[in-house]
Amino acid sequence: MSRLRYAERIILVGPTKSGRMLAIILASKGRDKYYPVTAYTASRRMRKNYEGEKGGEKHG
Repeated sequence: MSRLRYAERIILVGPTKSGRMLAIILASKGRDKYYPVTAYTASRRMRKNYEGEKGGEKHG
């Protein structure tokens, strides 16, 4: 899973069990609590970043 921070939100990128790469946006709901805002298919750039952090493994 790859993490990015943007304006008090966290973007998590990772594969589903079926191999689809998703980007999930979480917003802060107080200390150490987050709630999902939205999720969508990860962009090519997000997938490339994820694969780089995981040592080149390709998903989907």
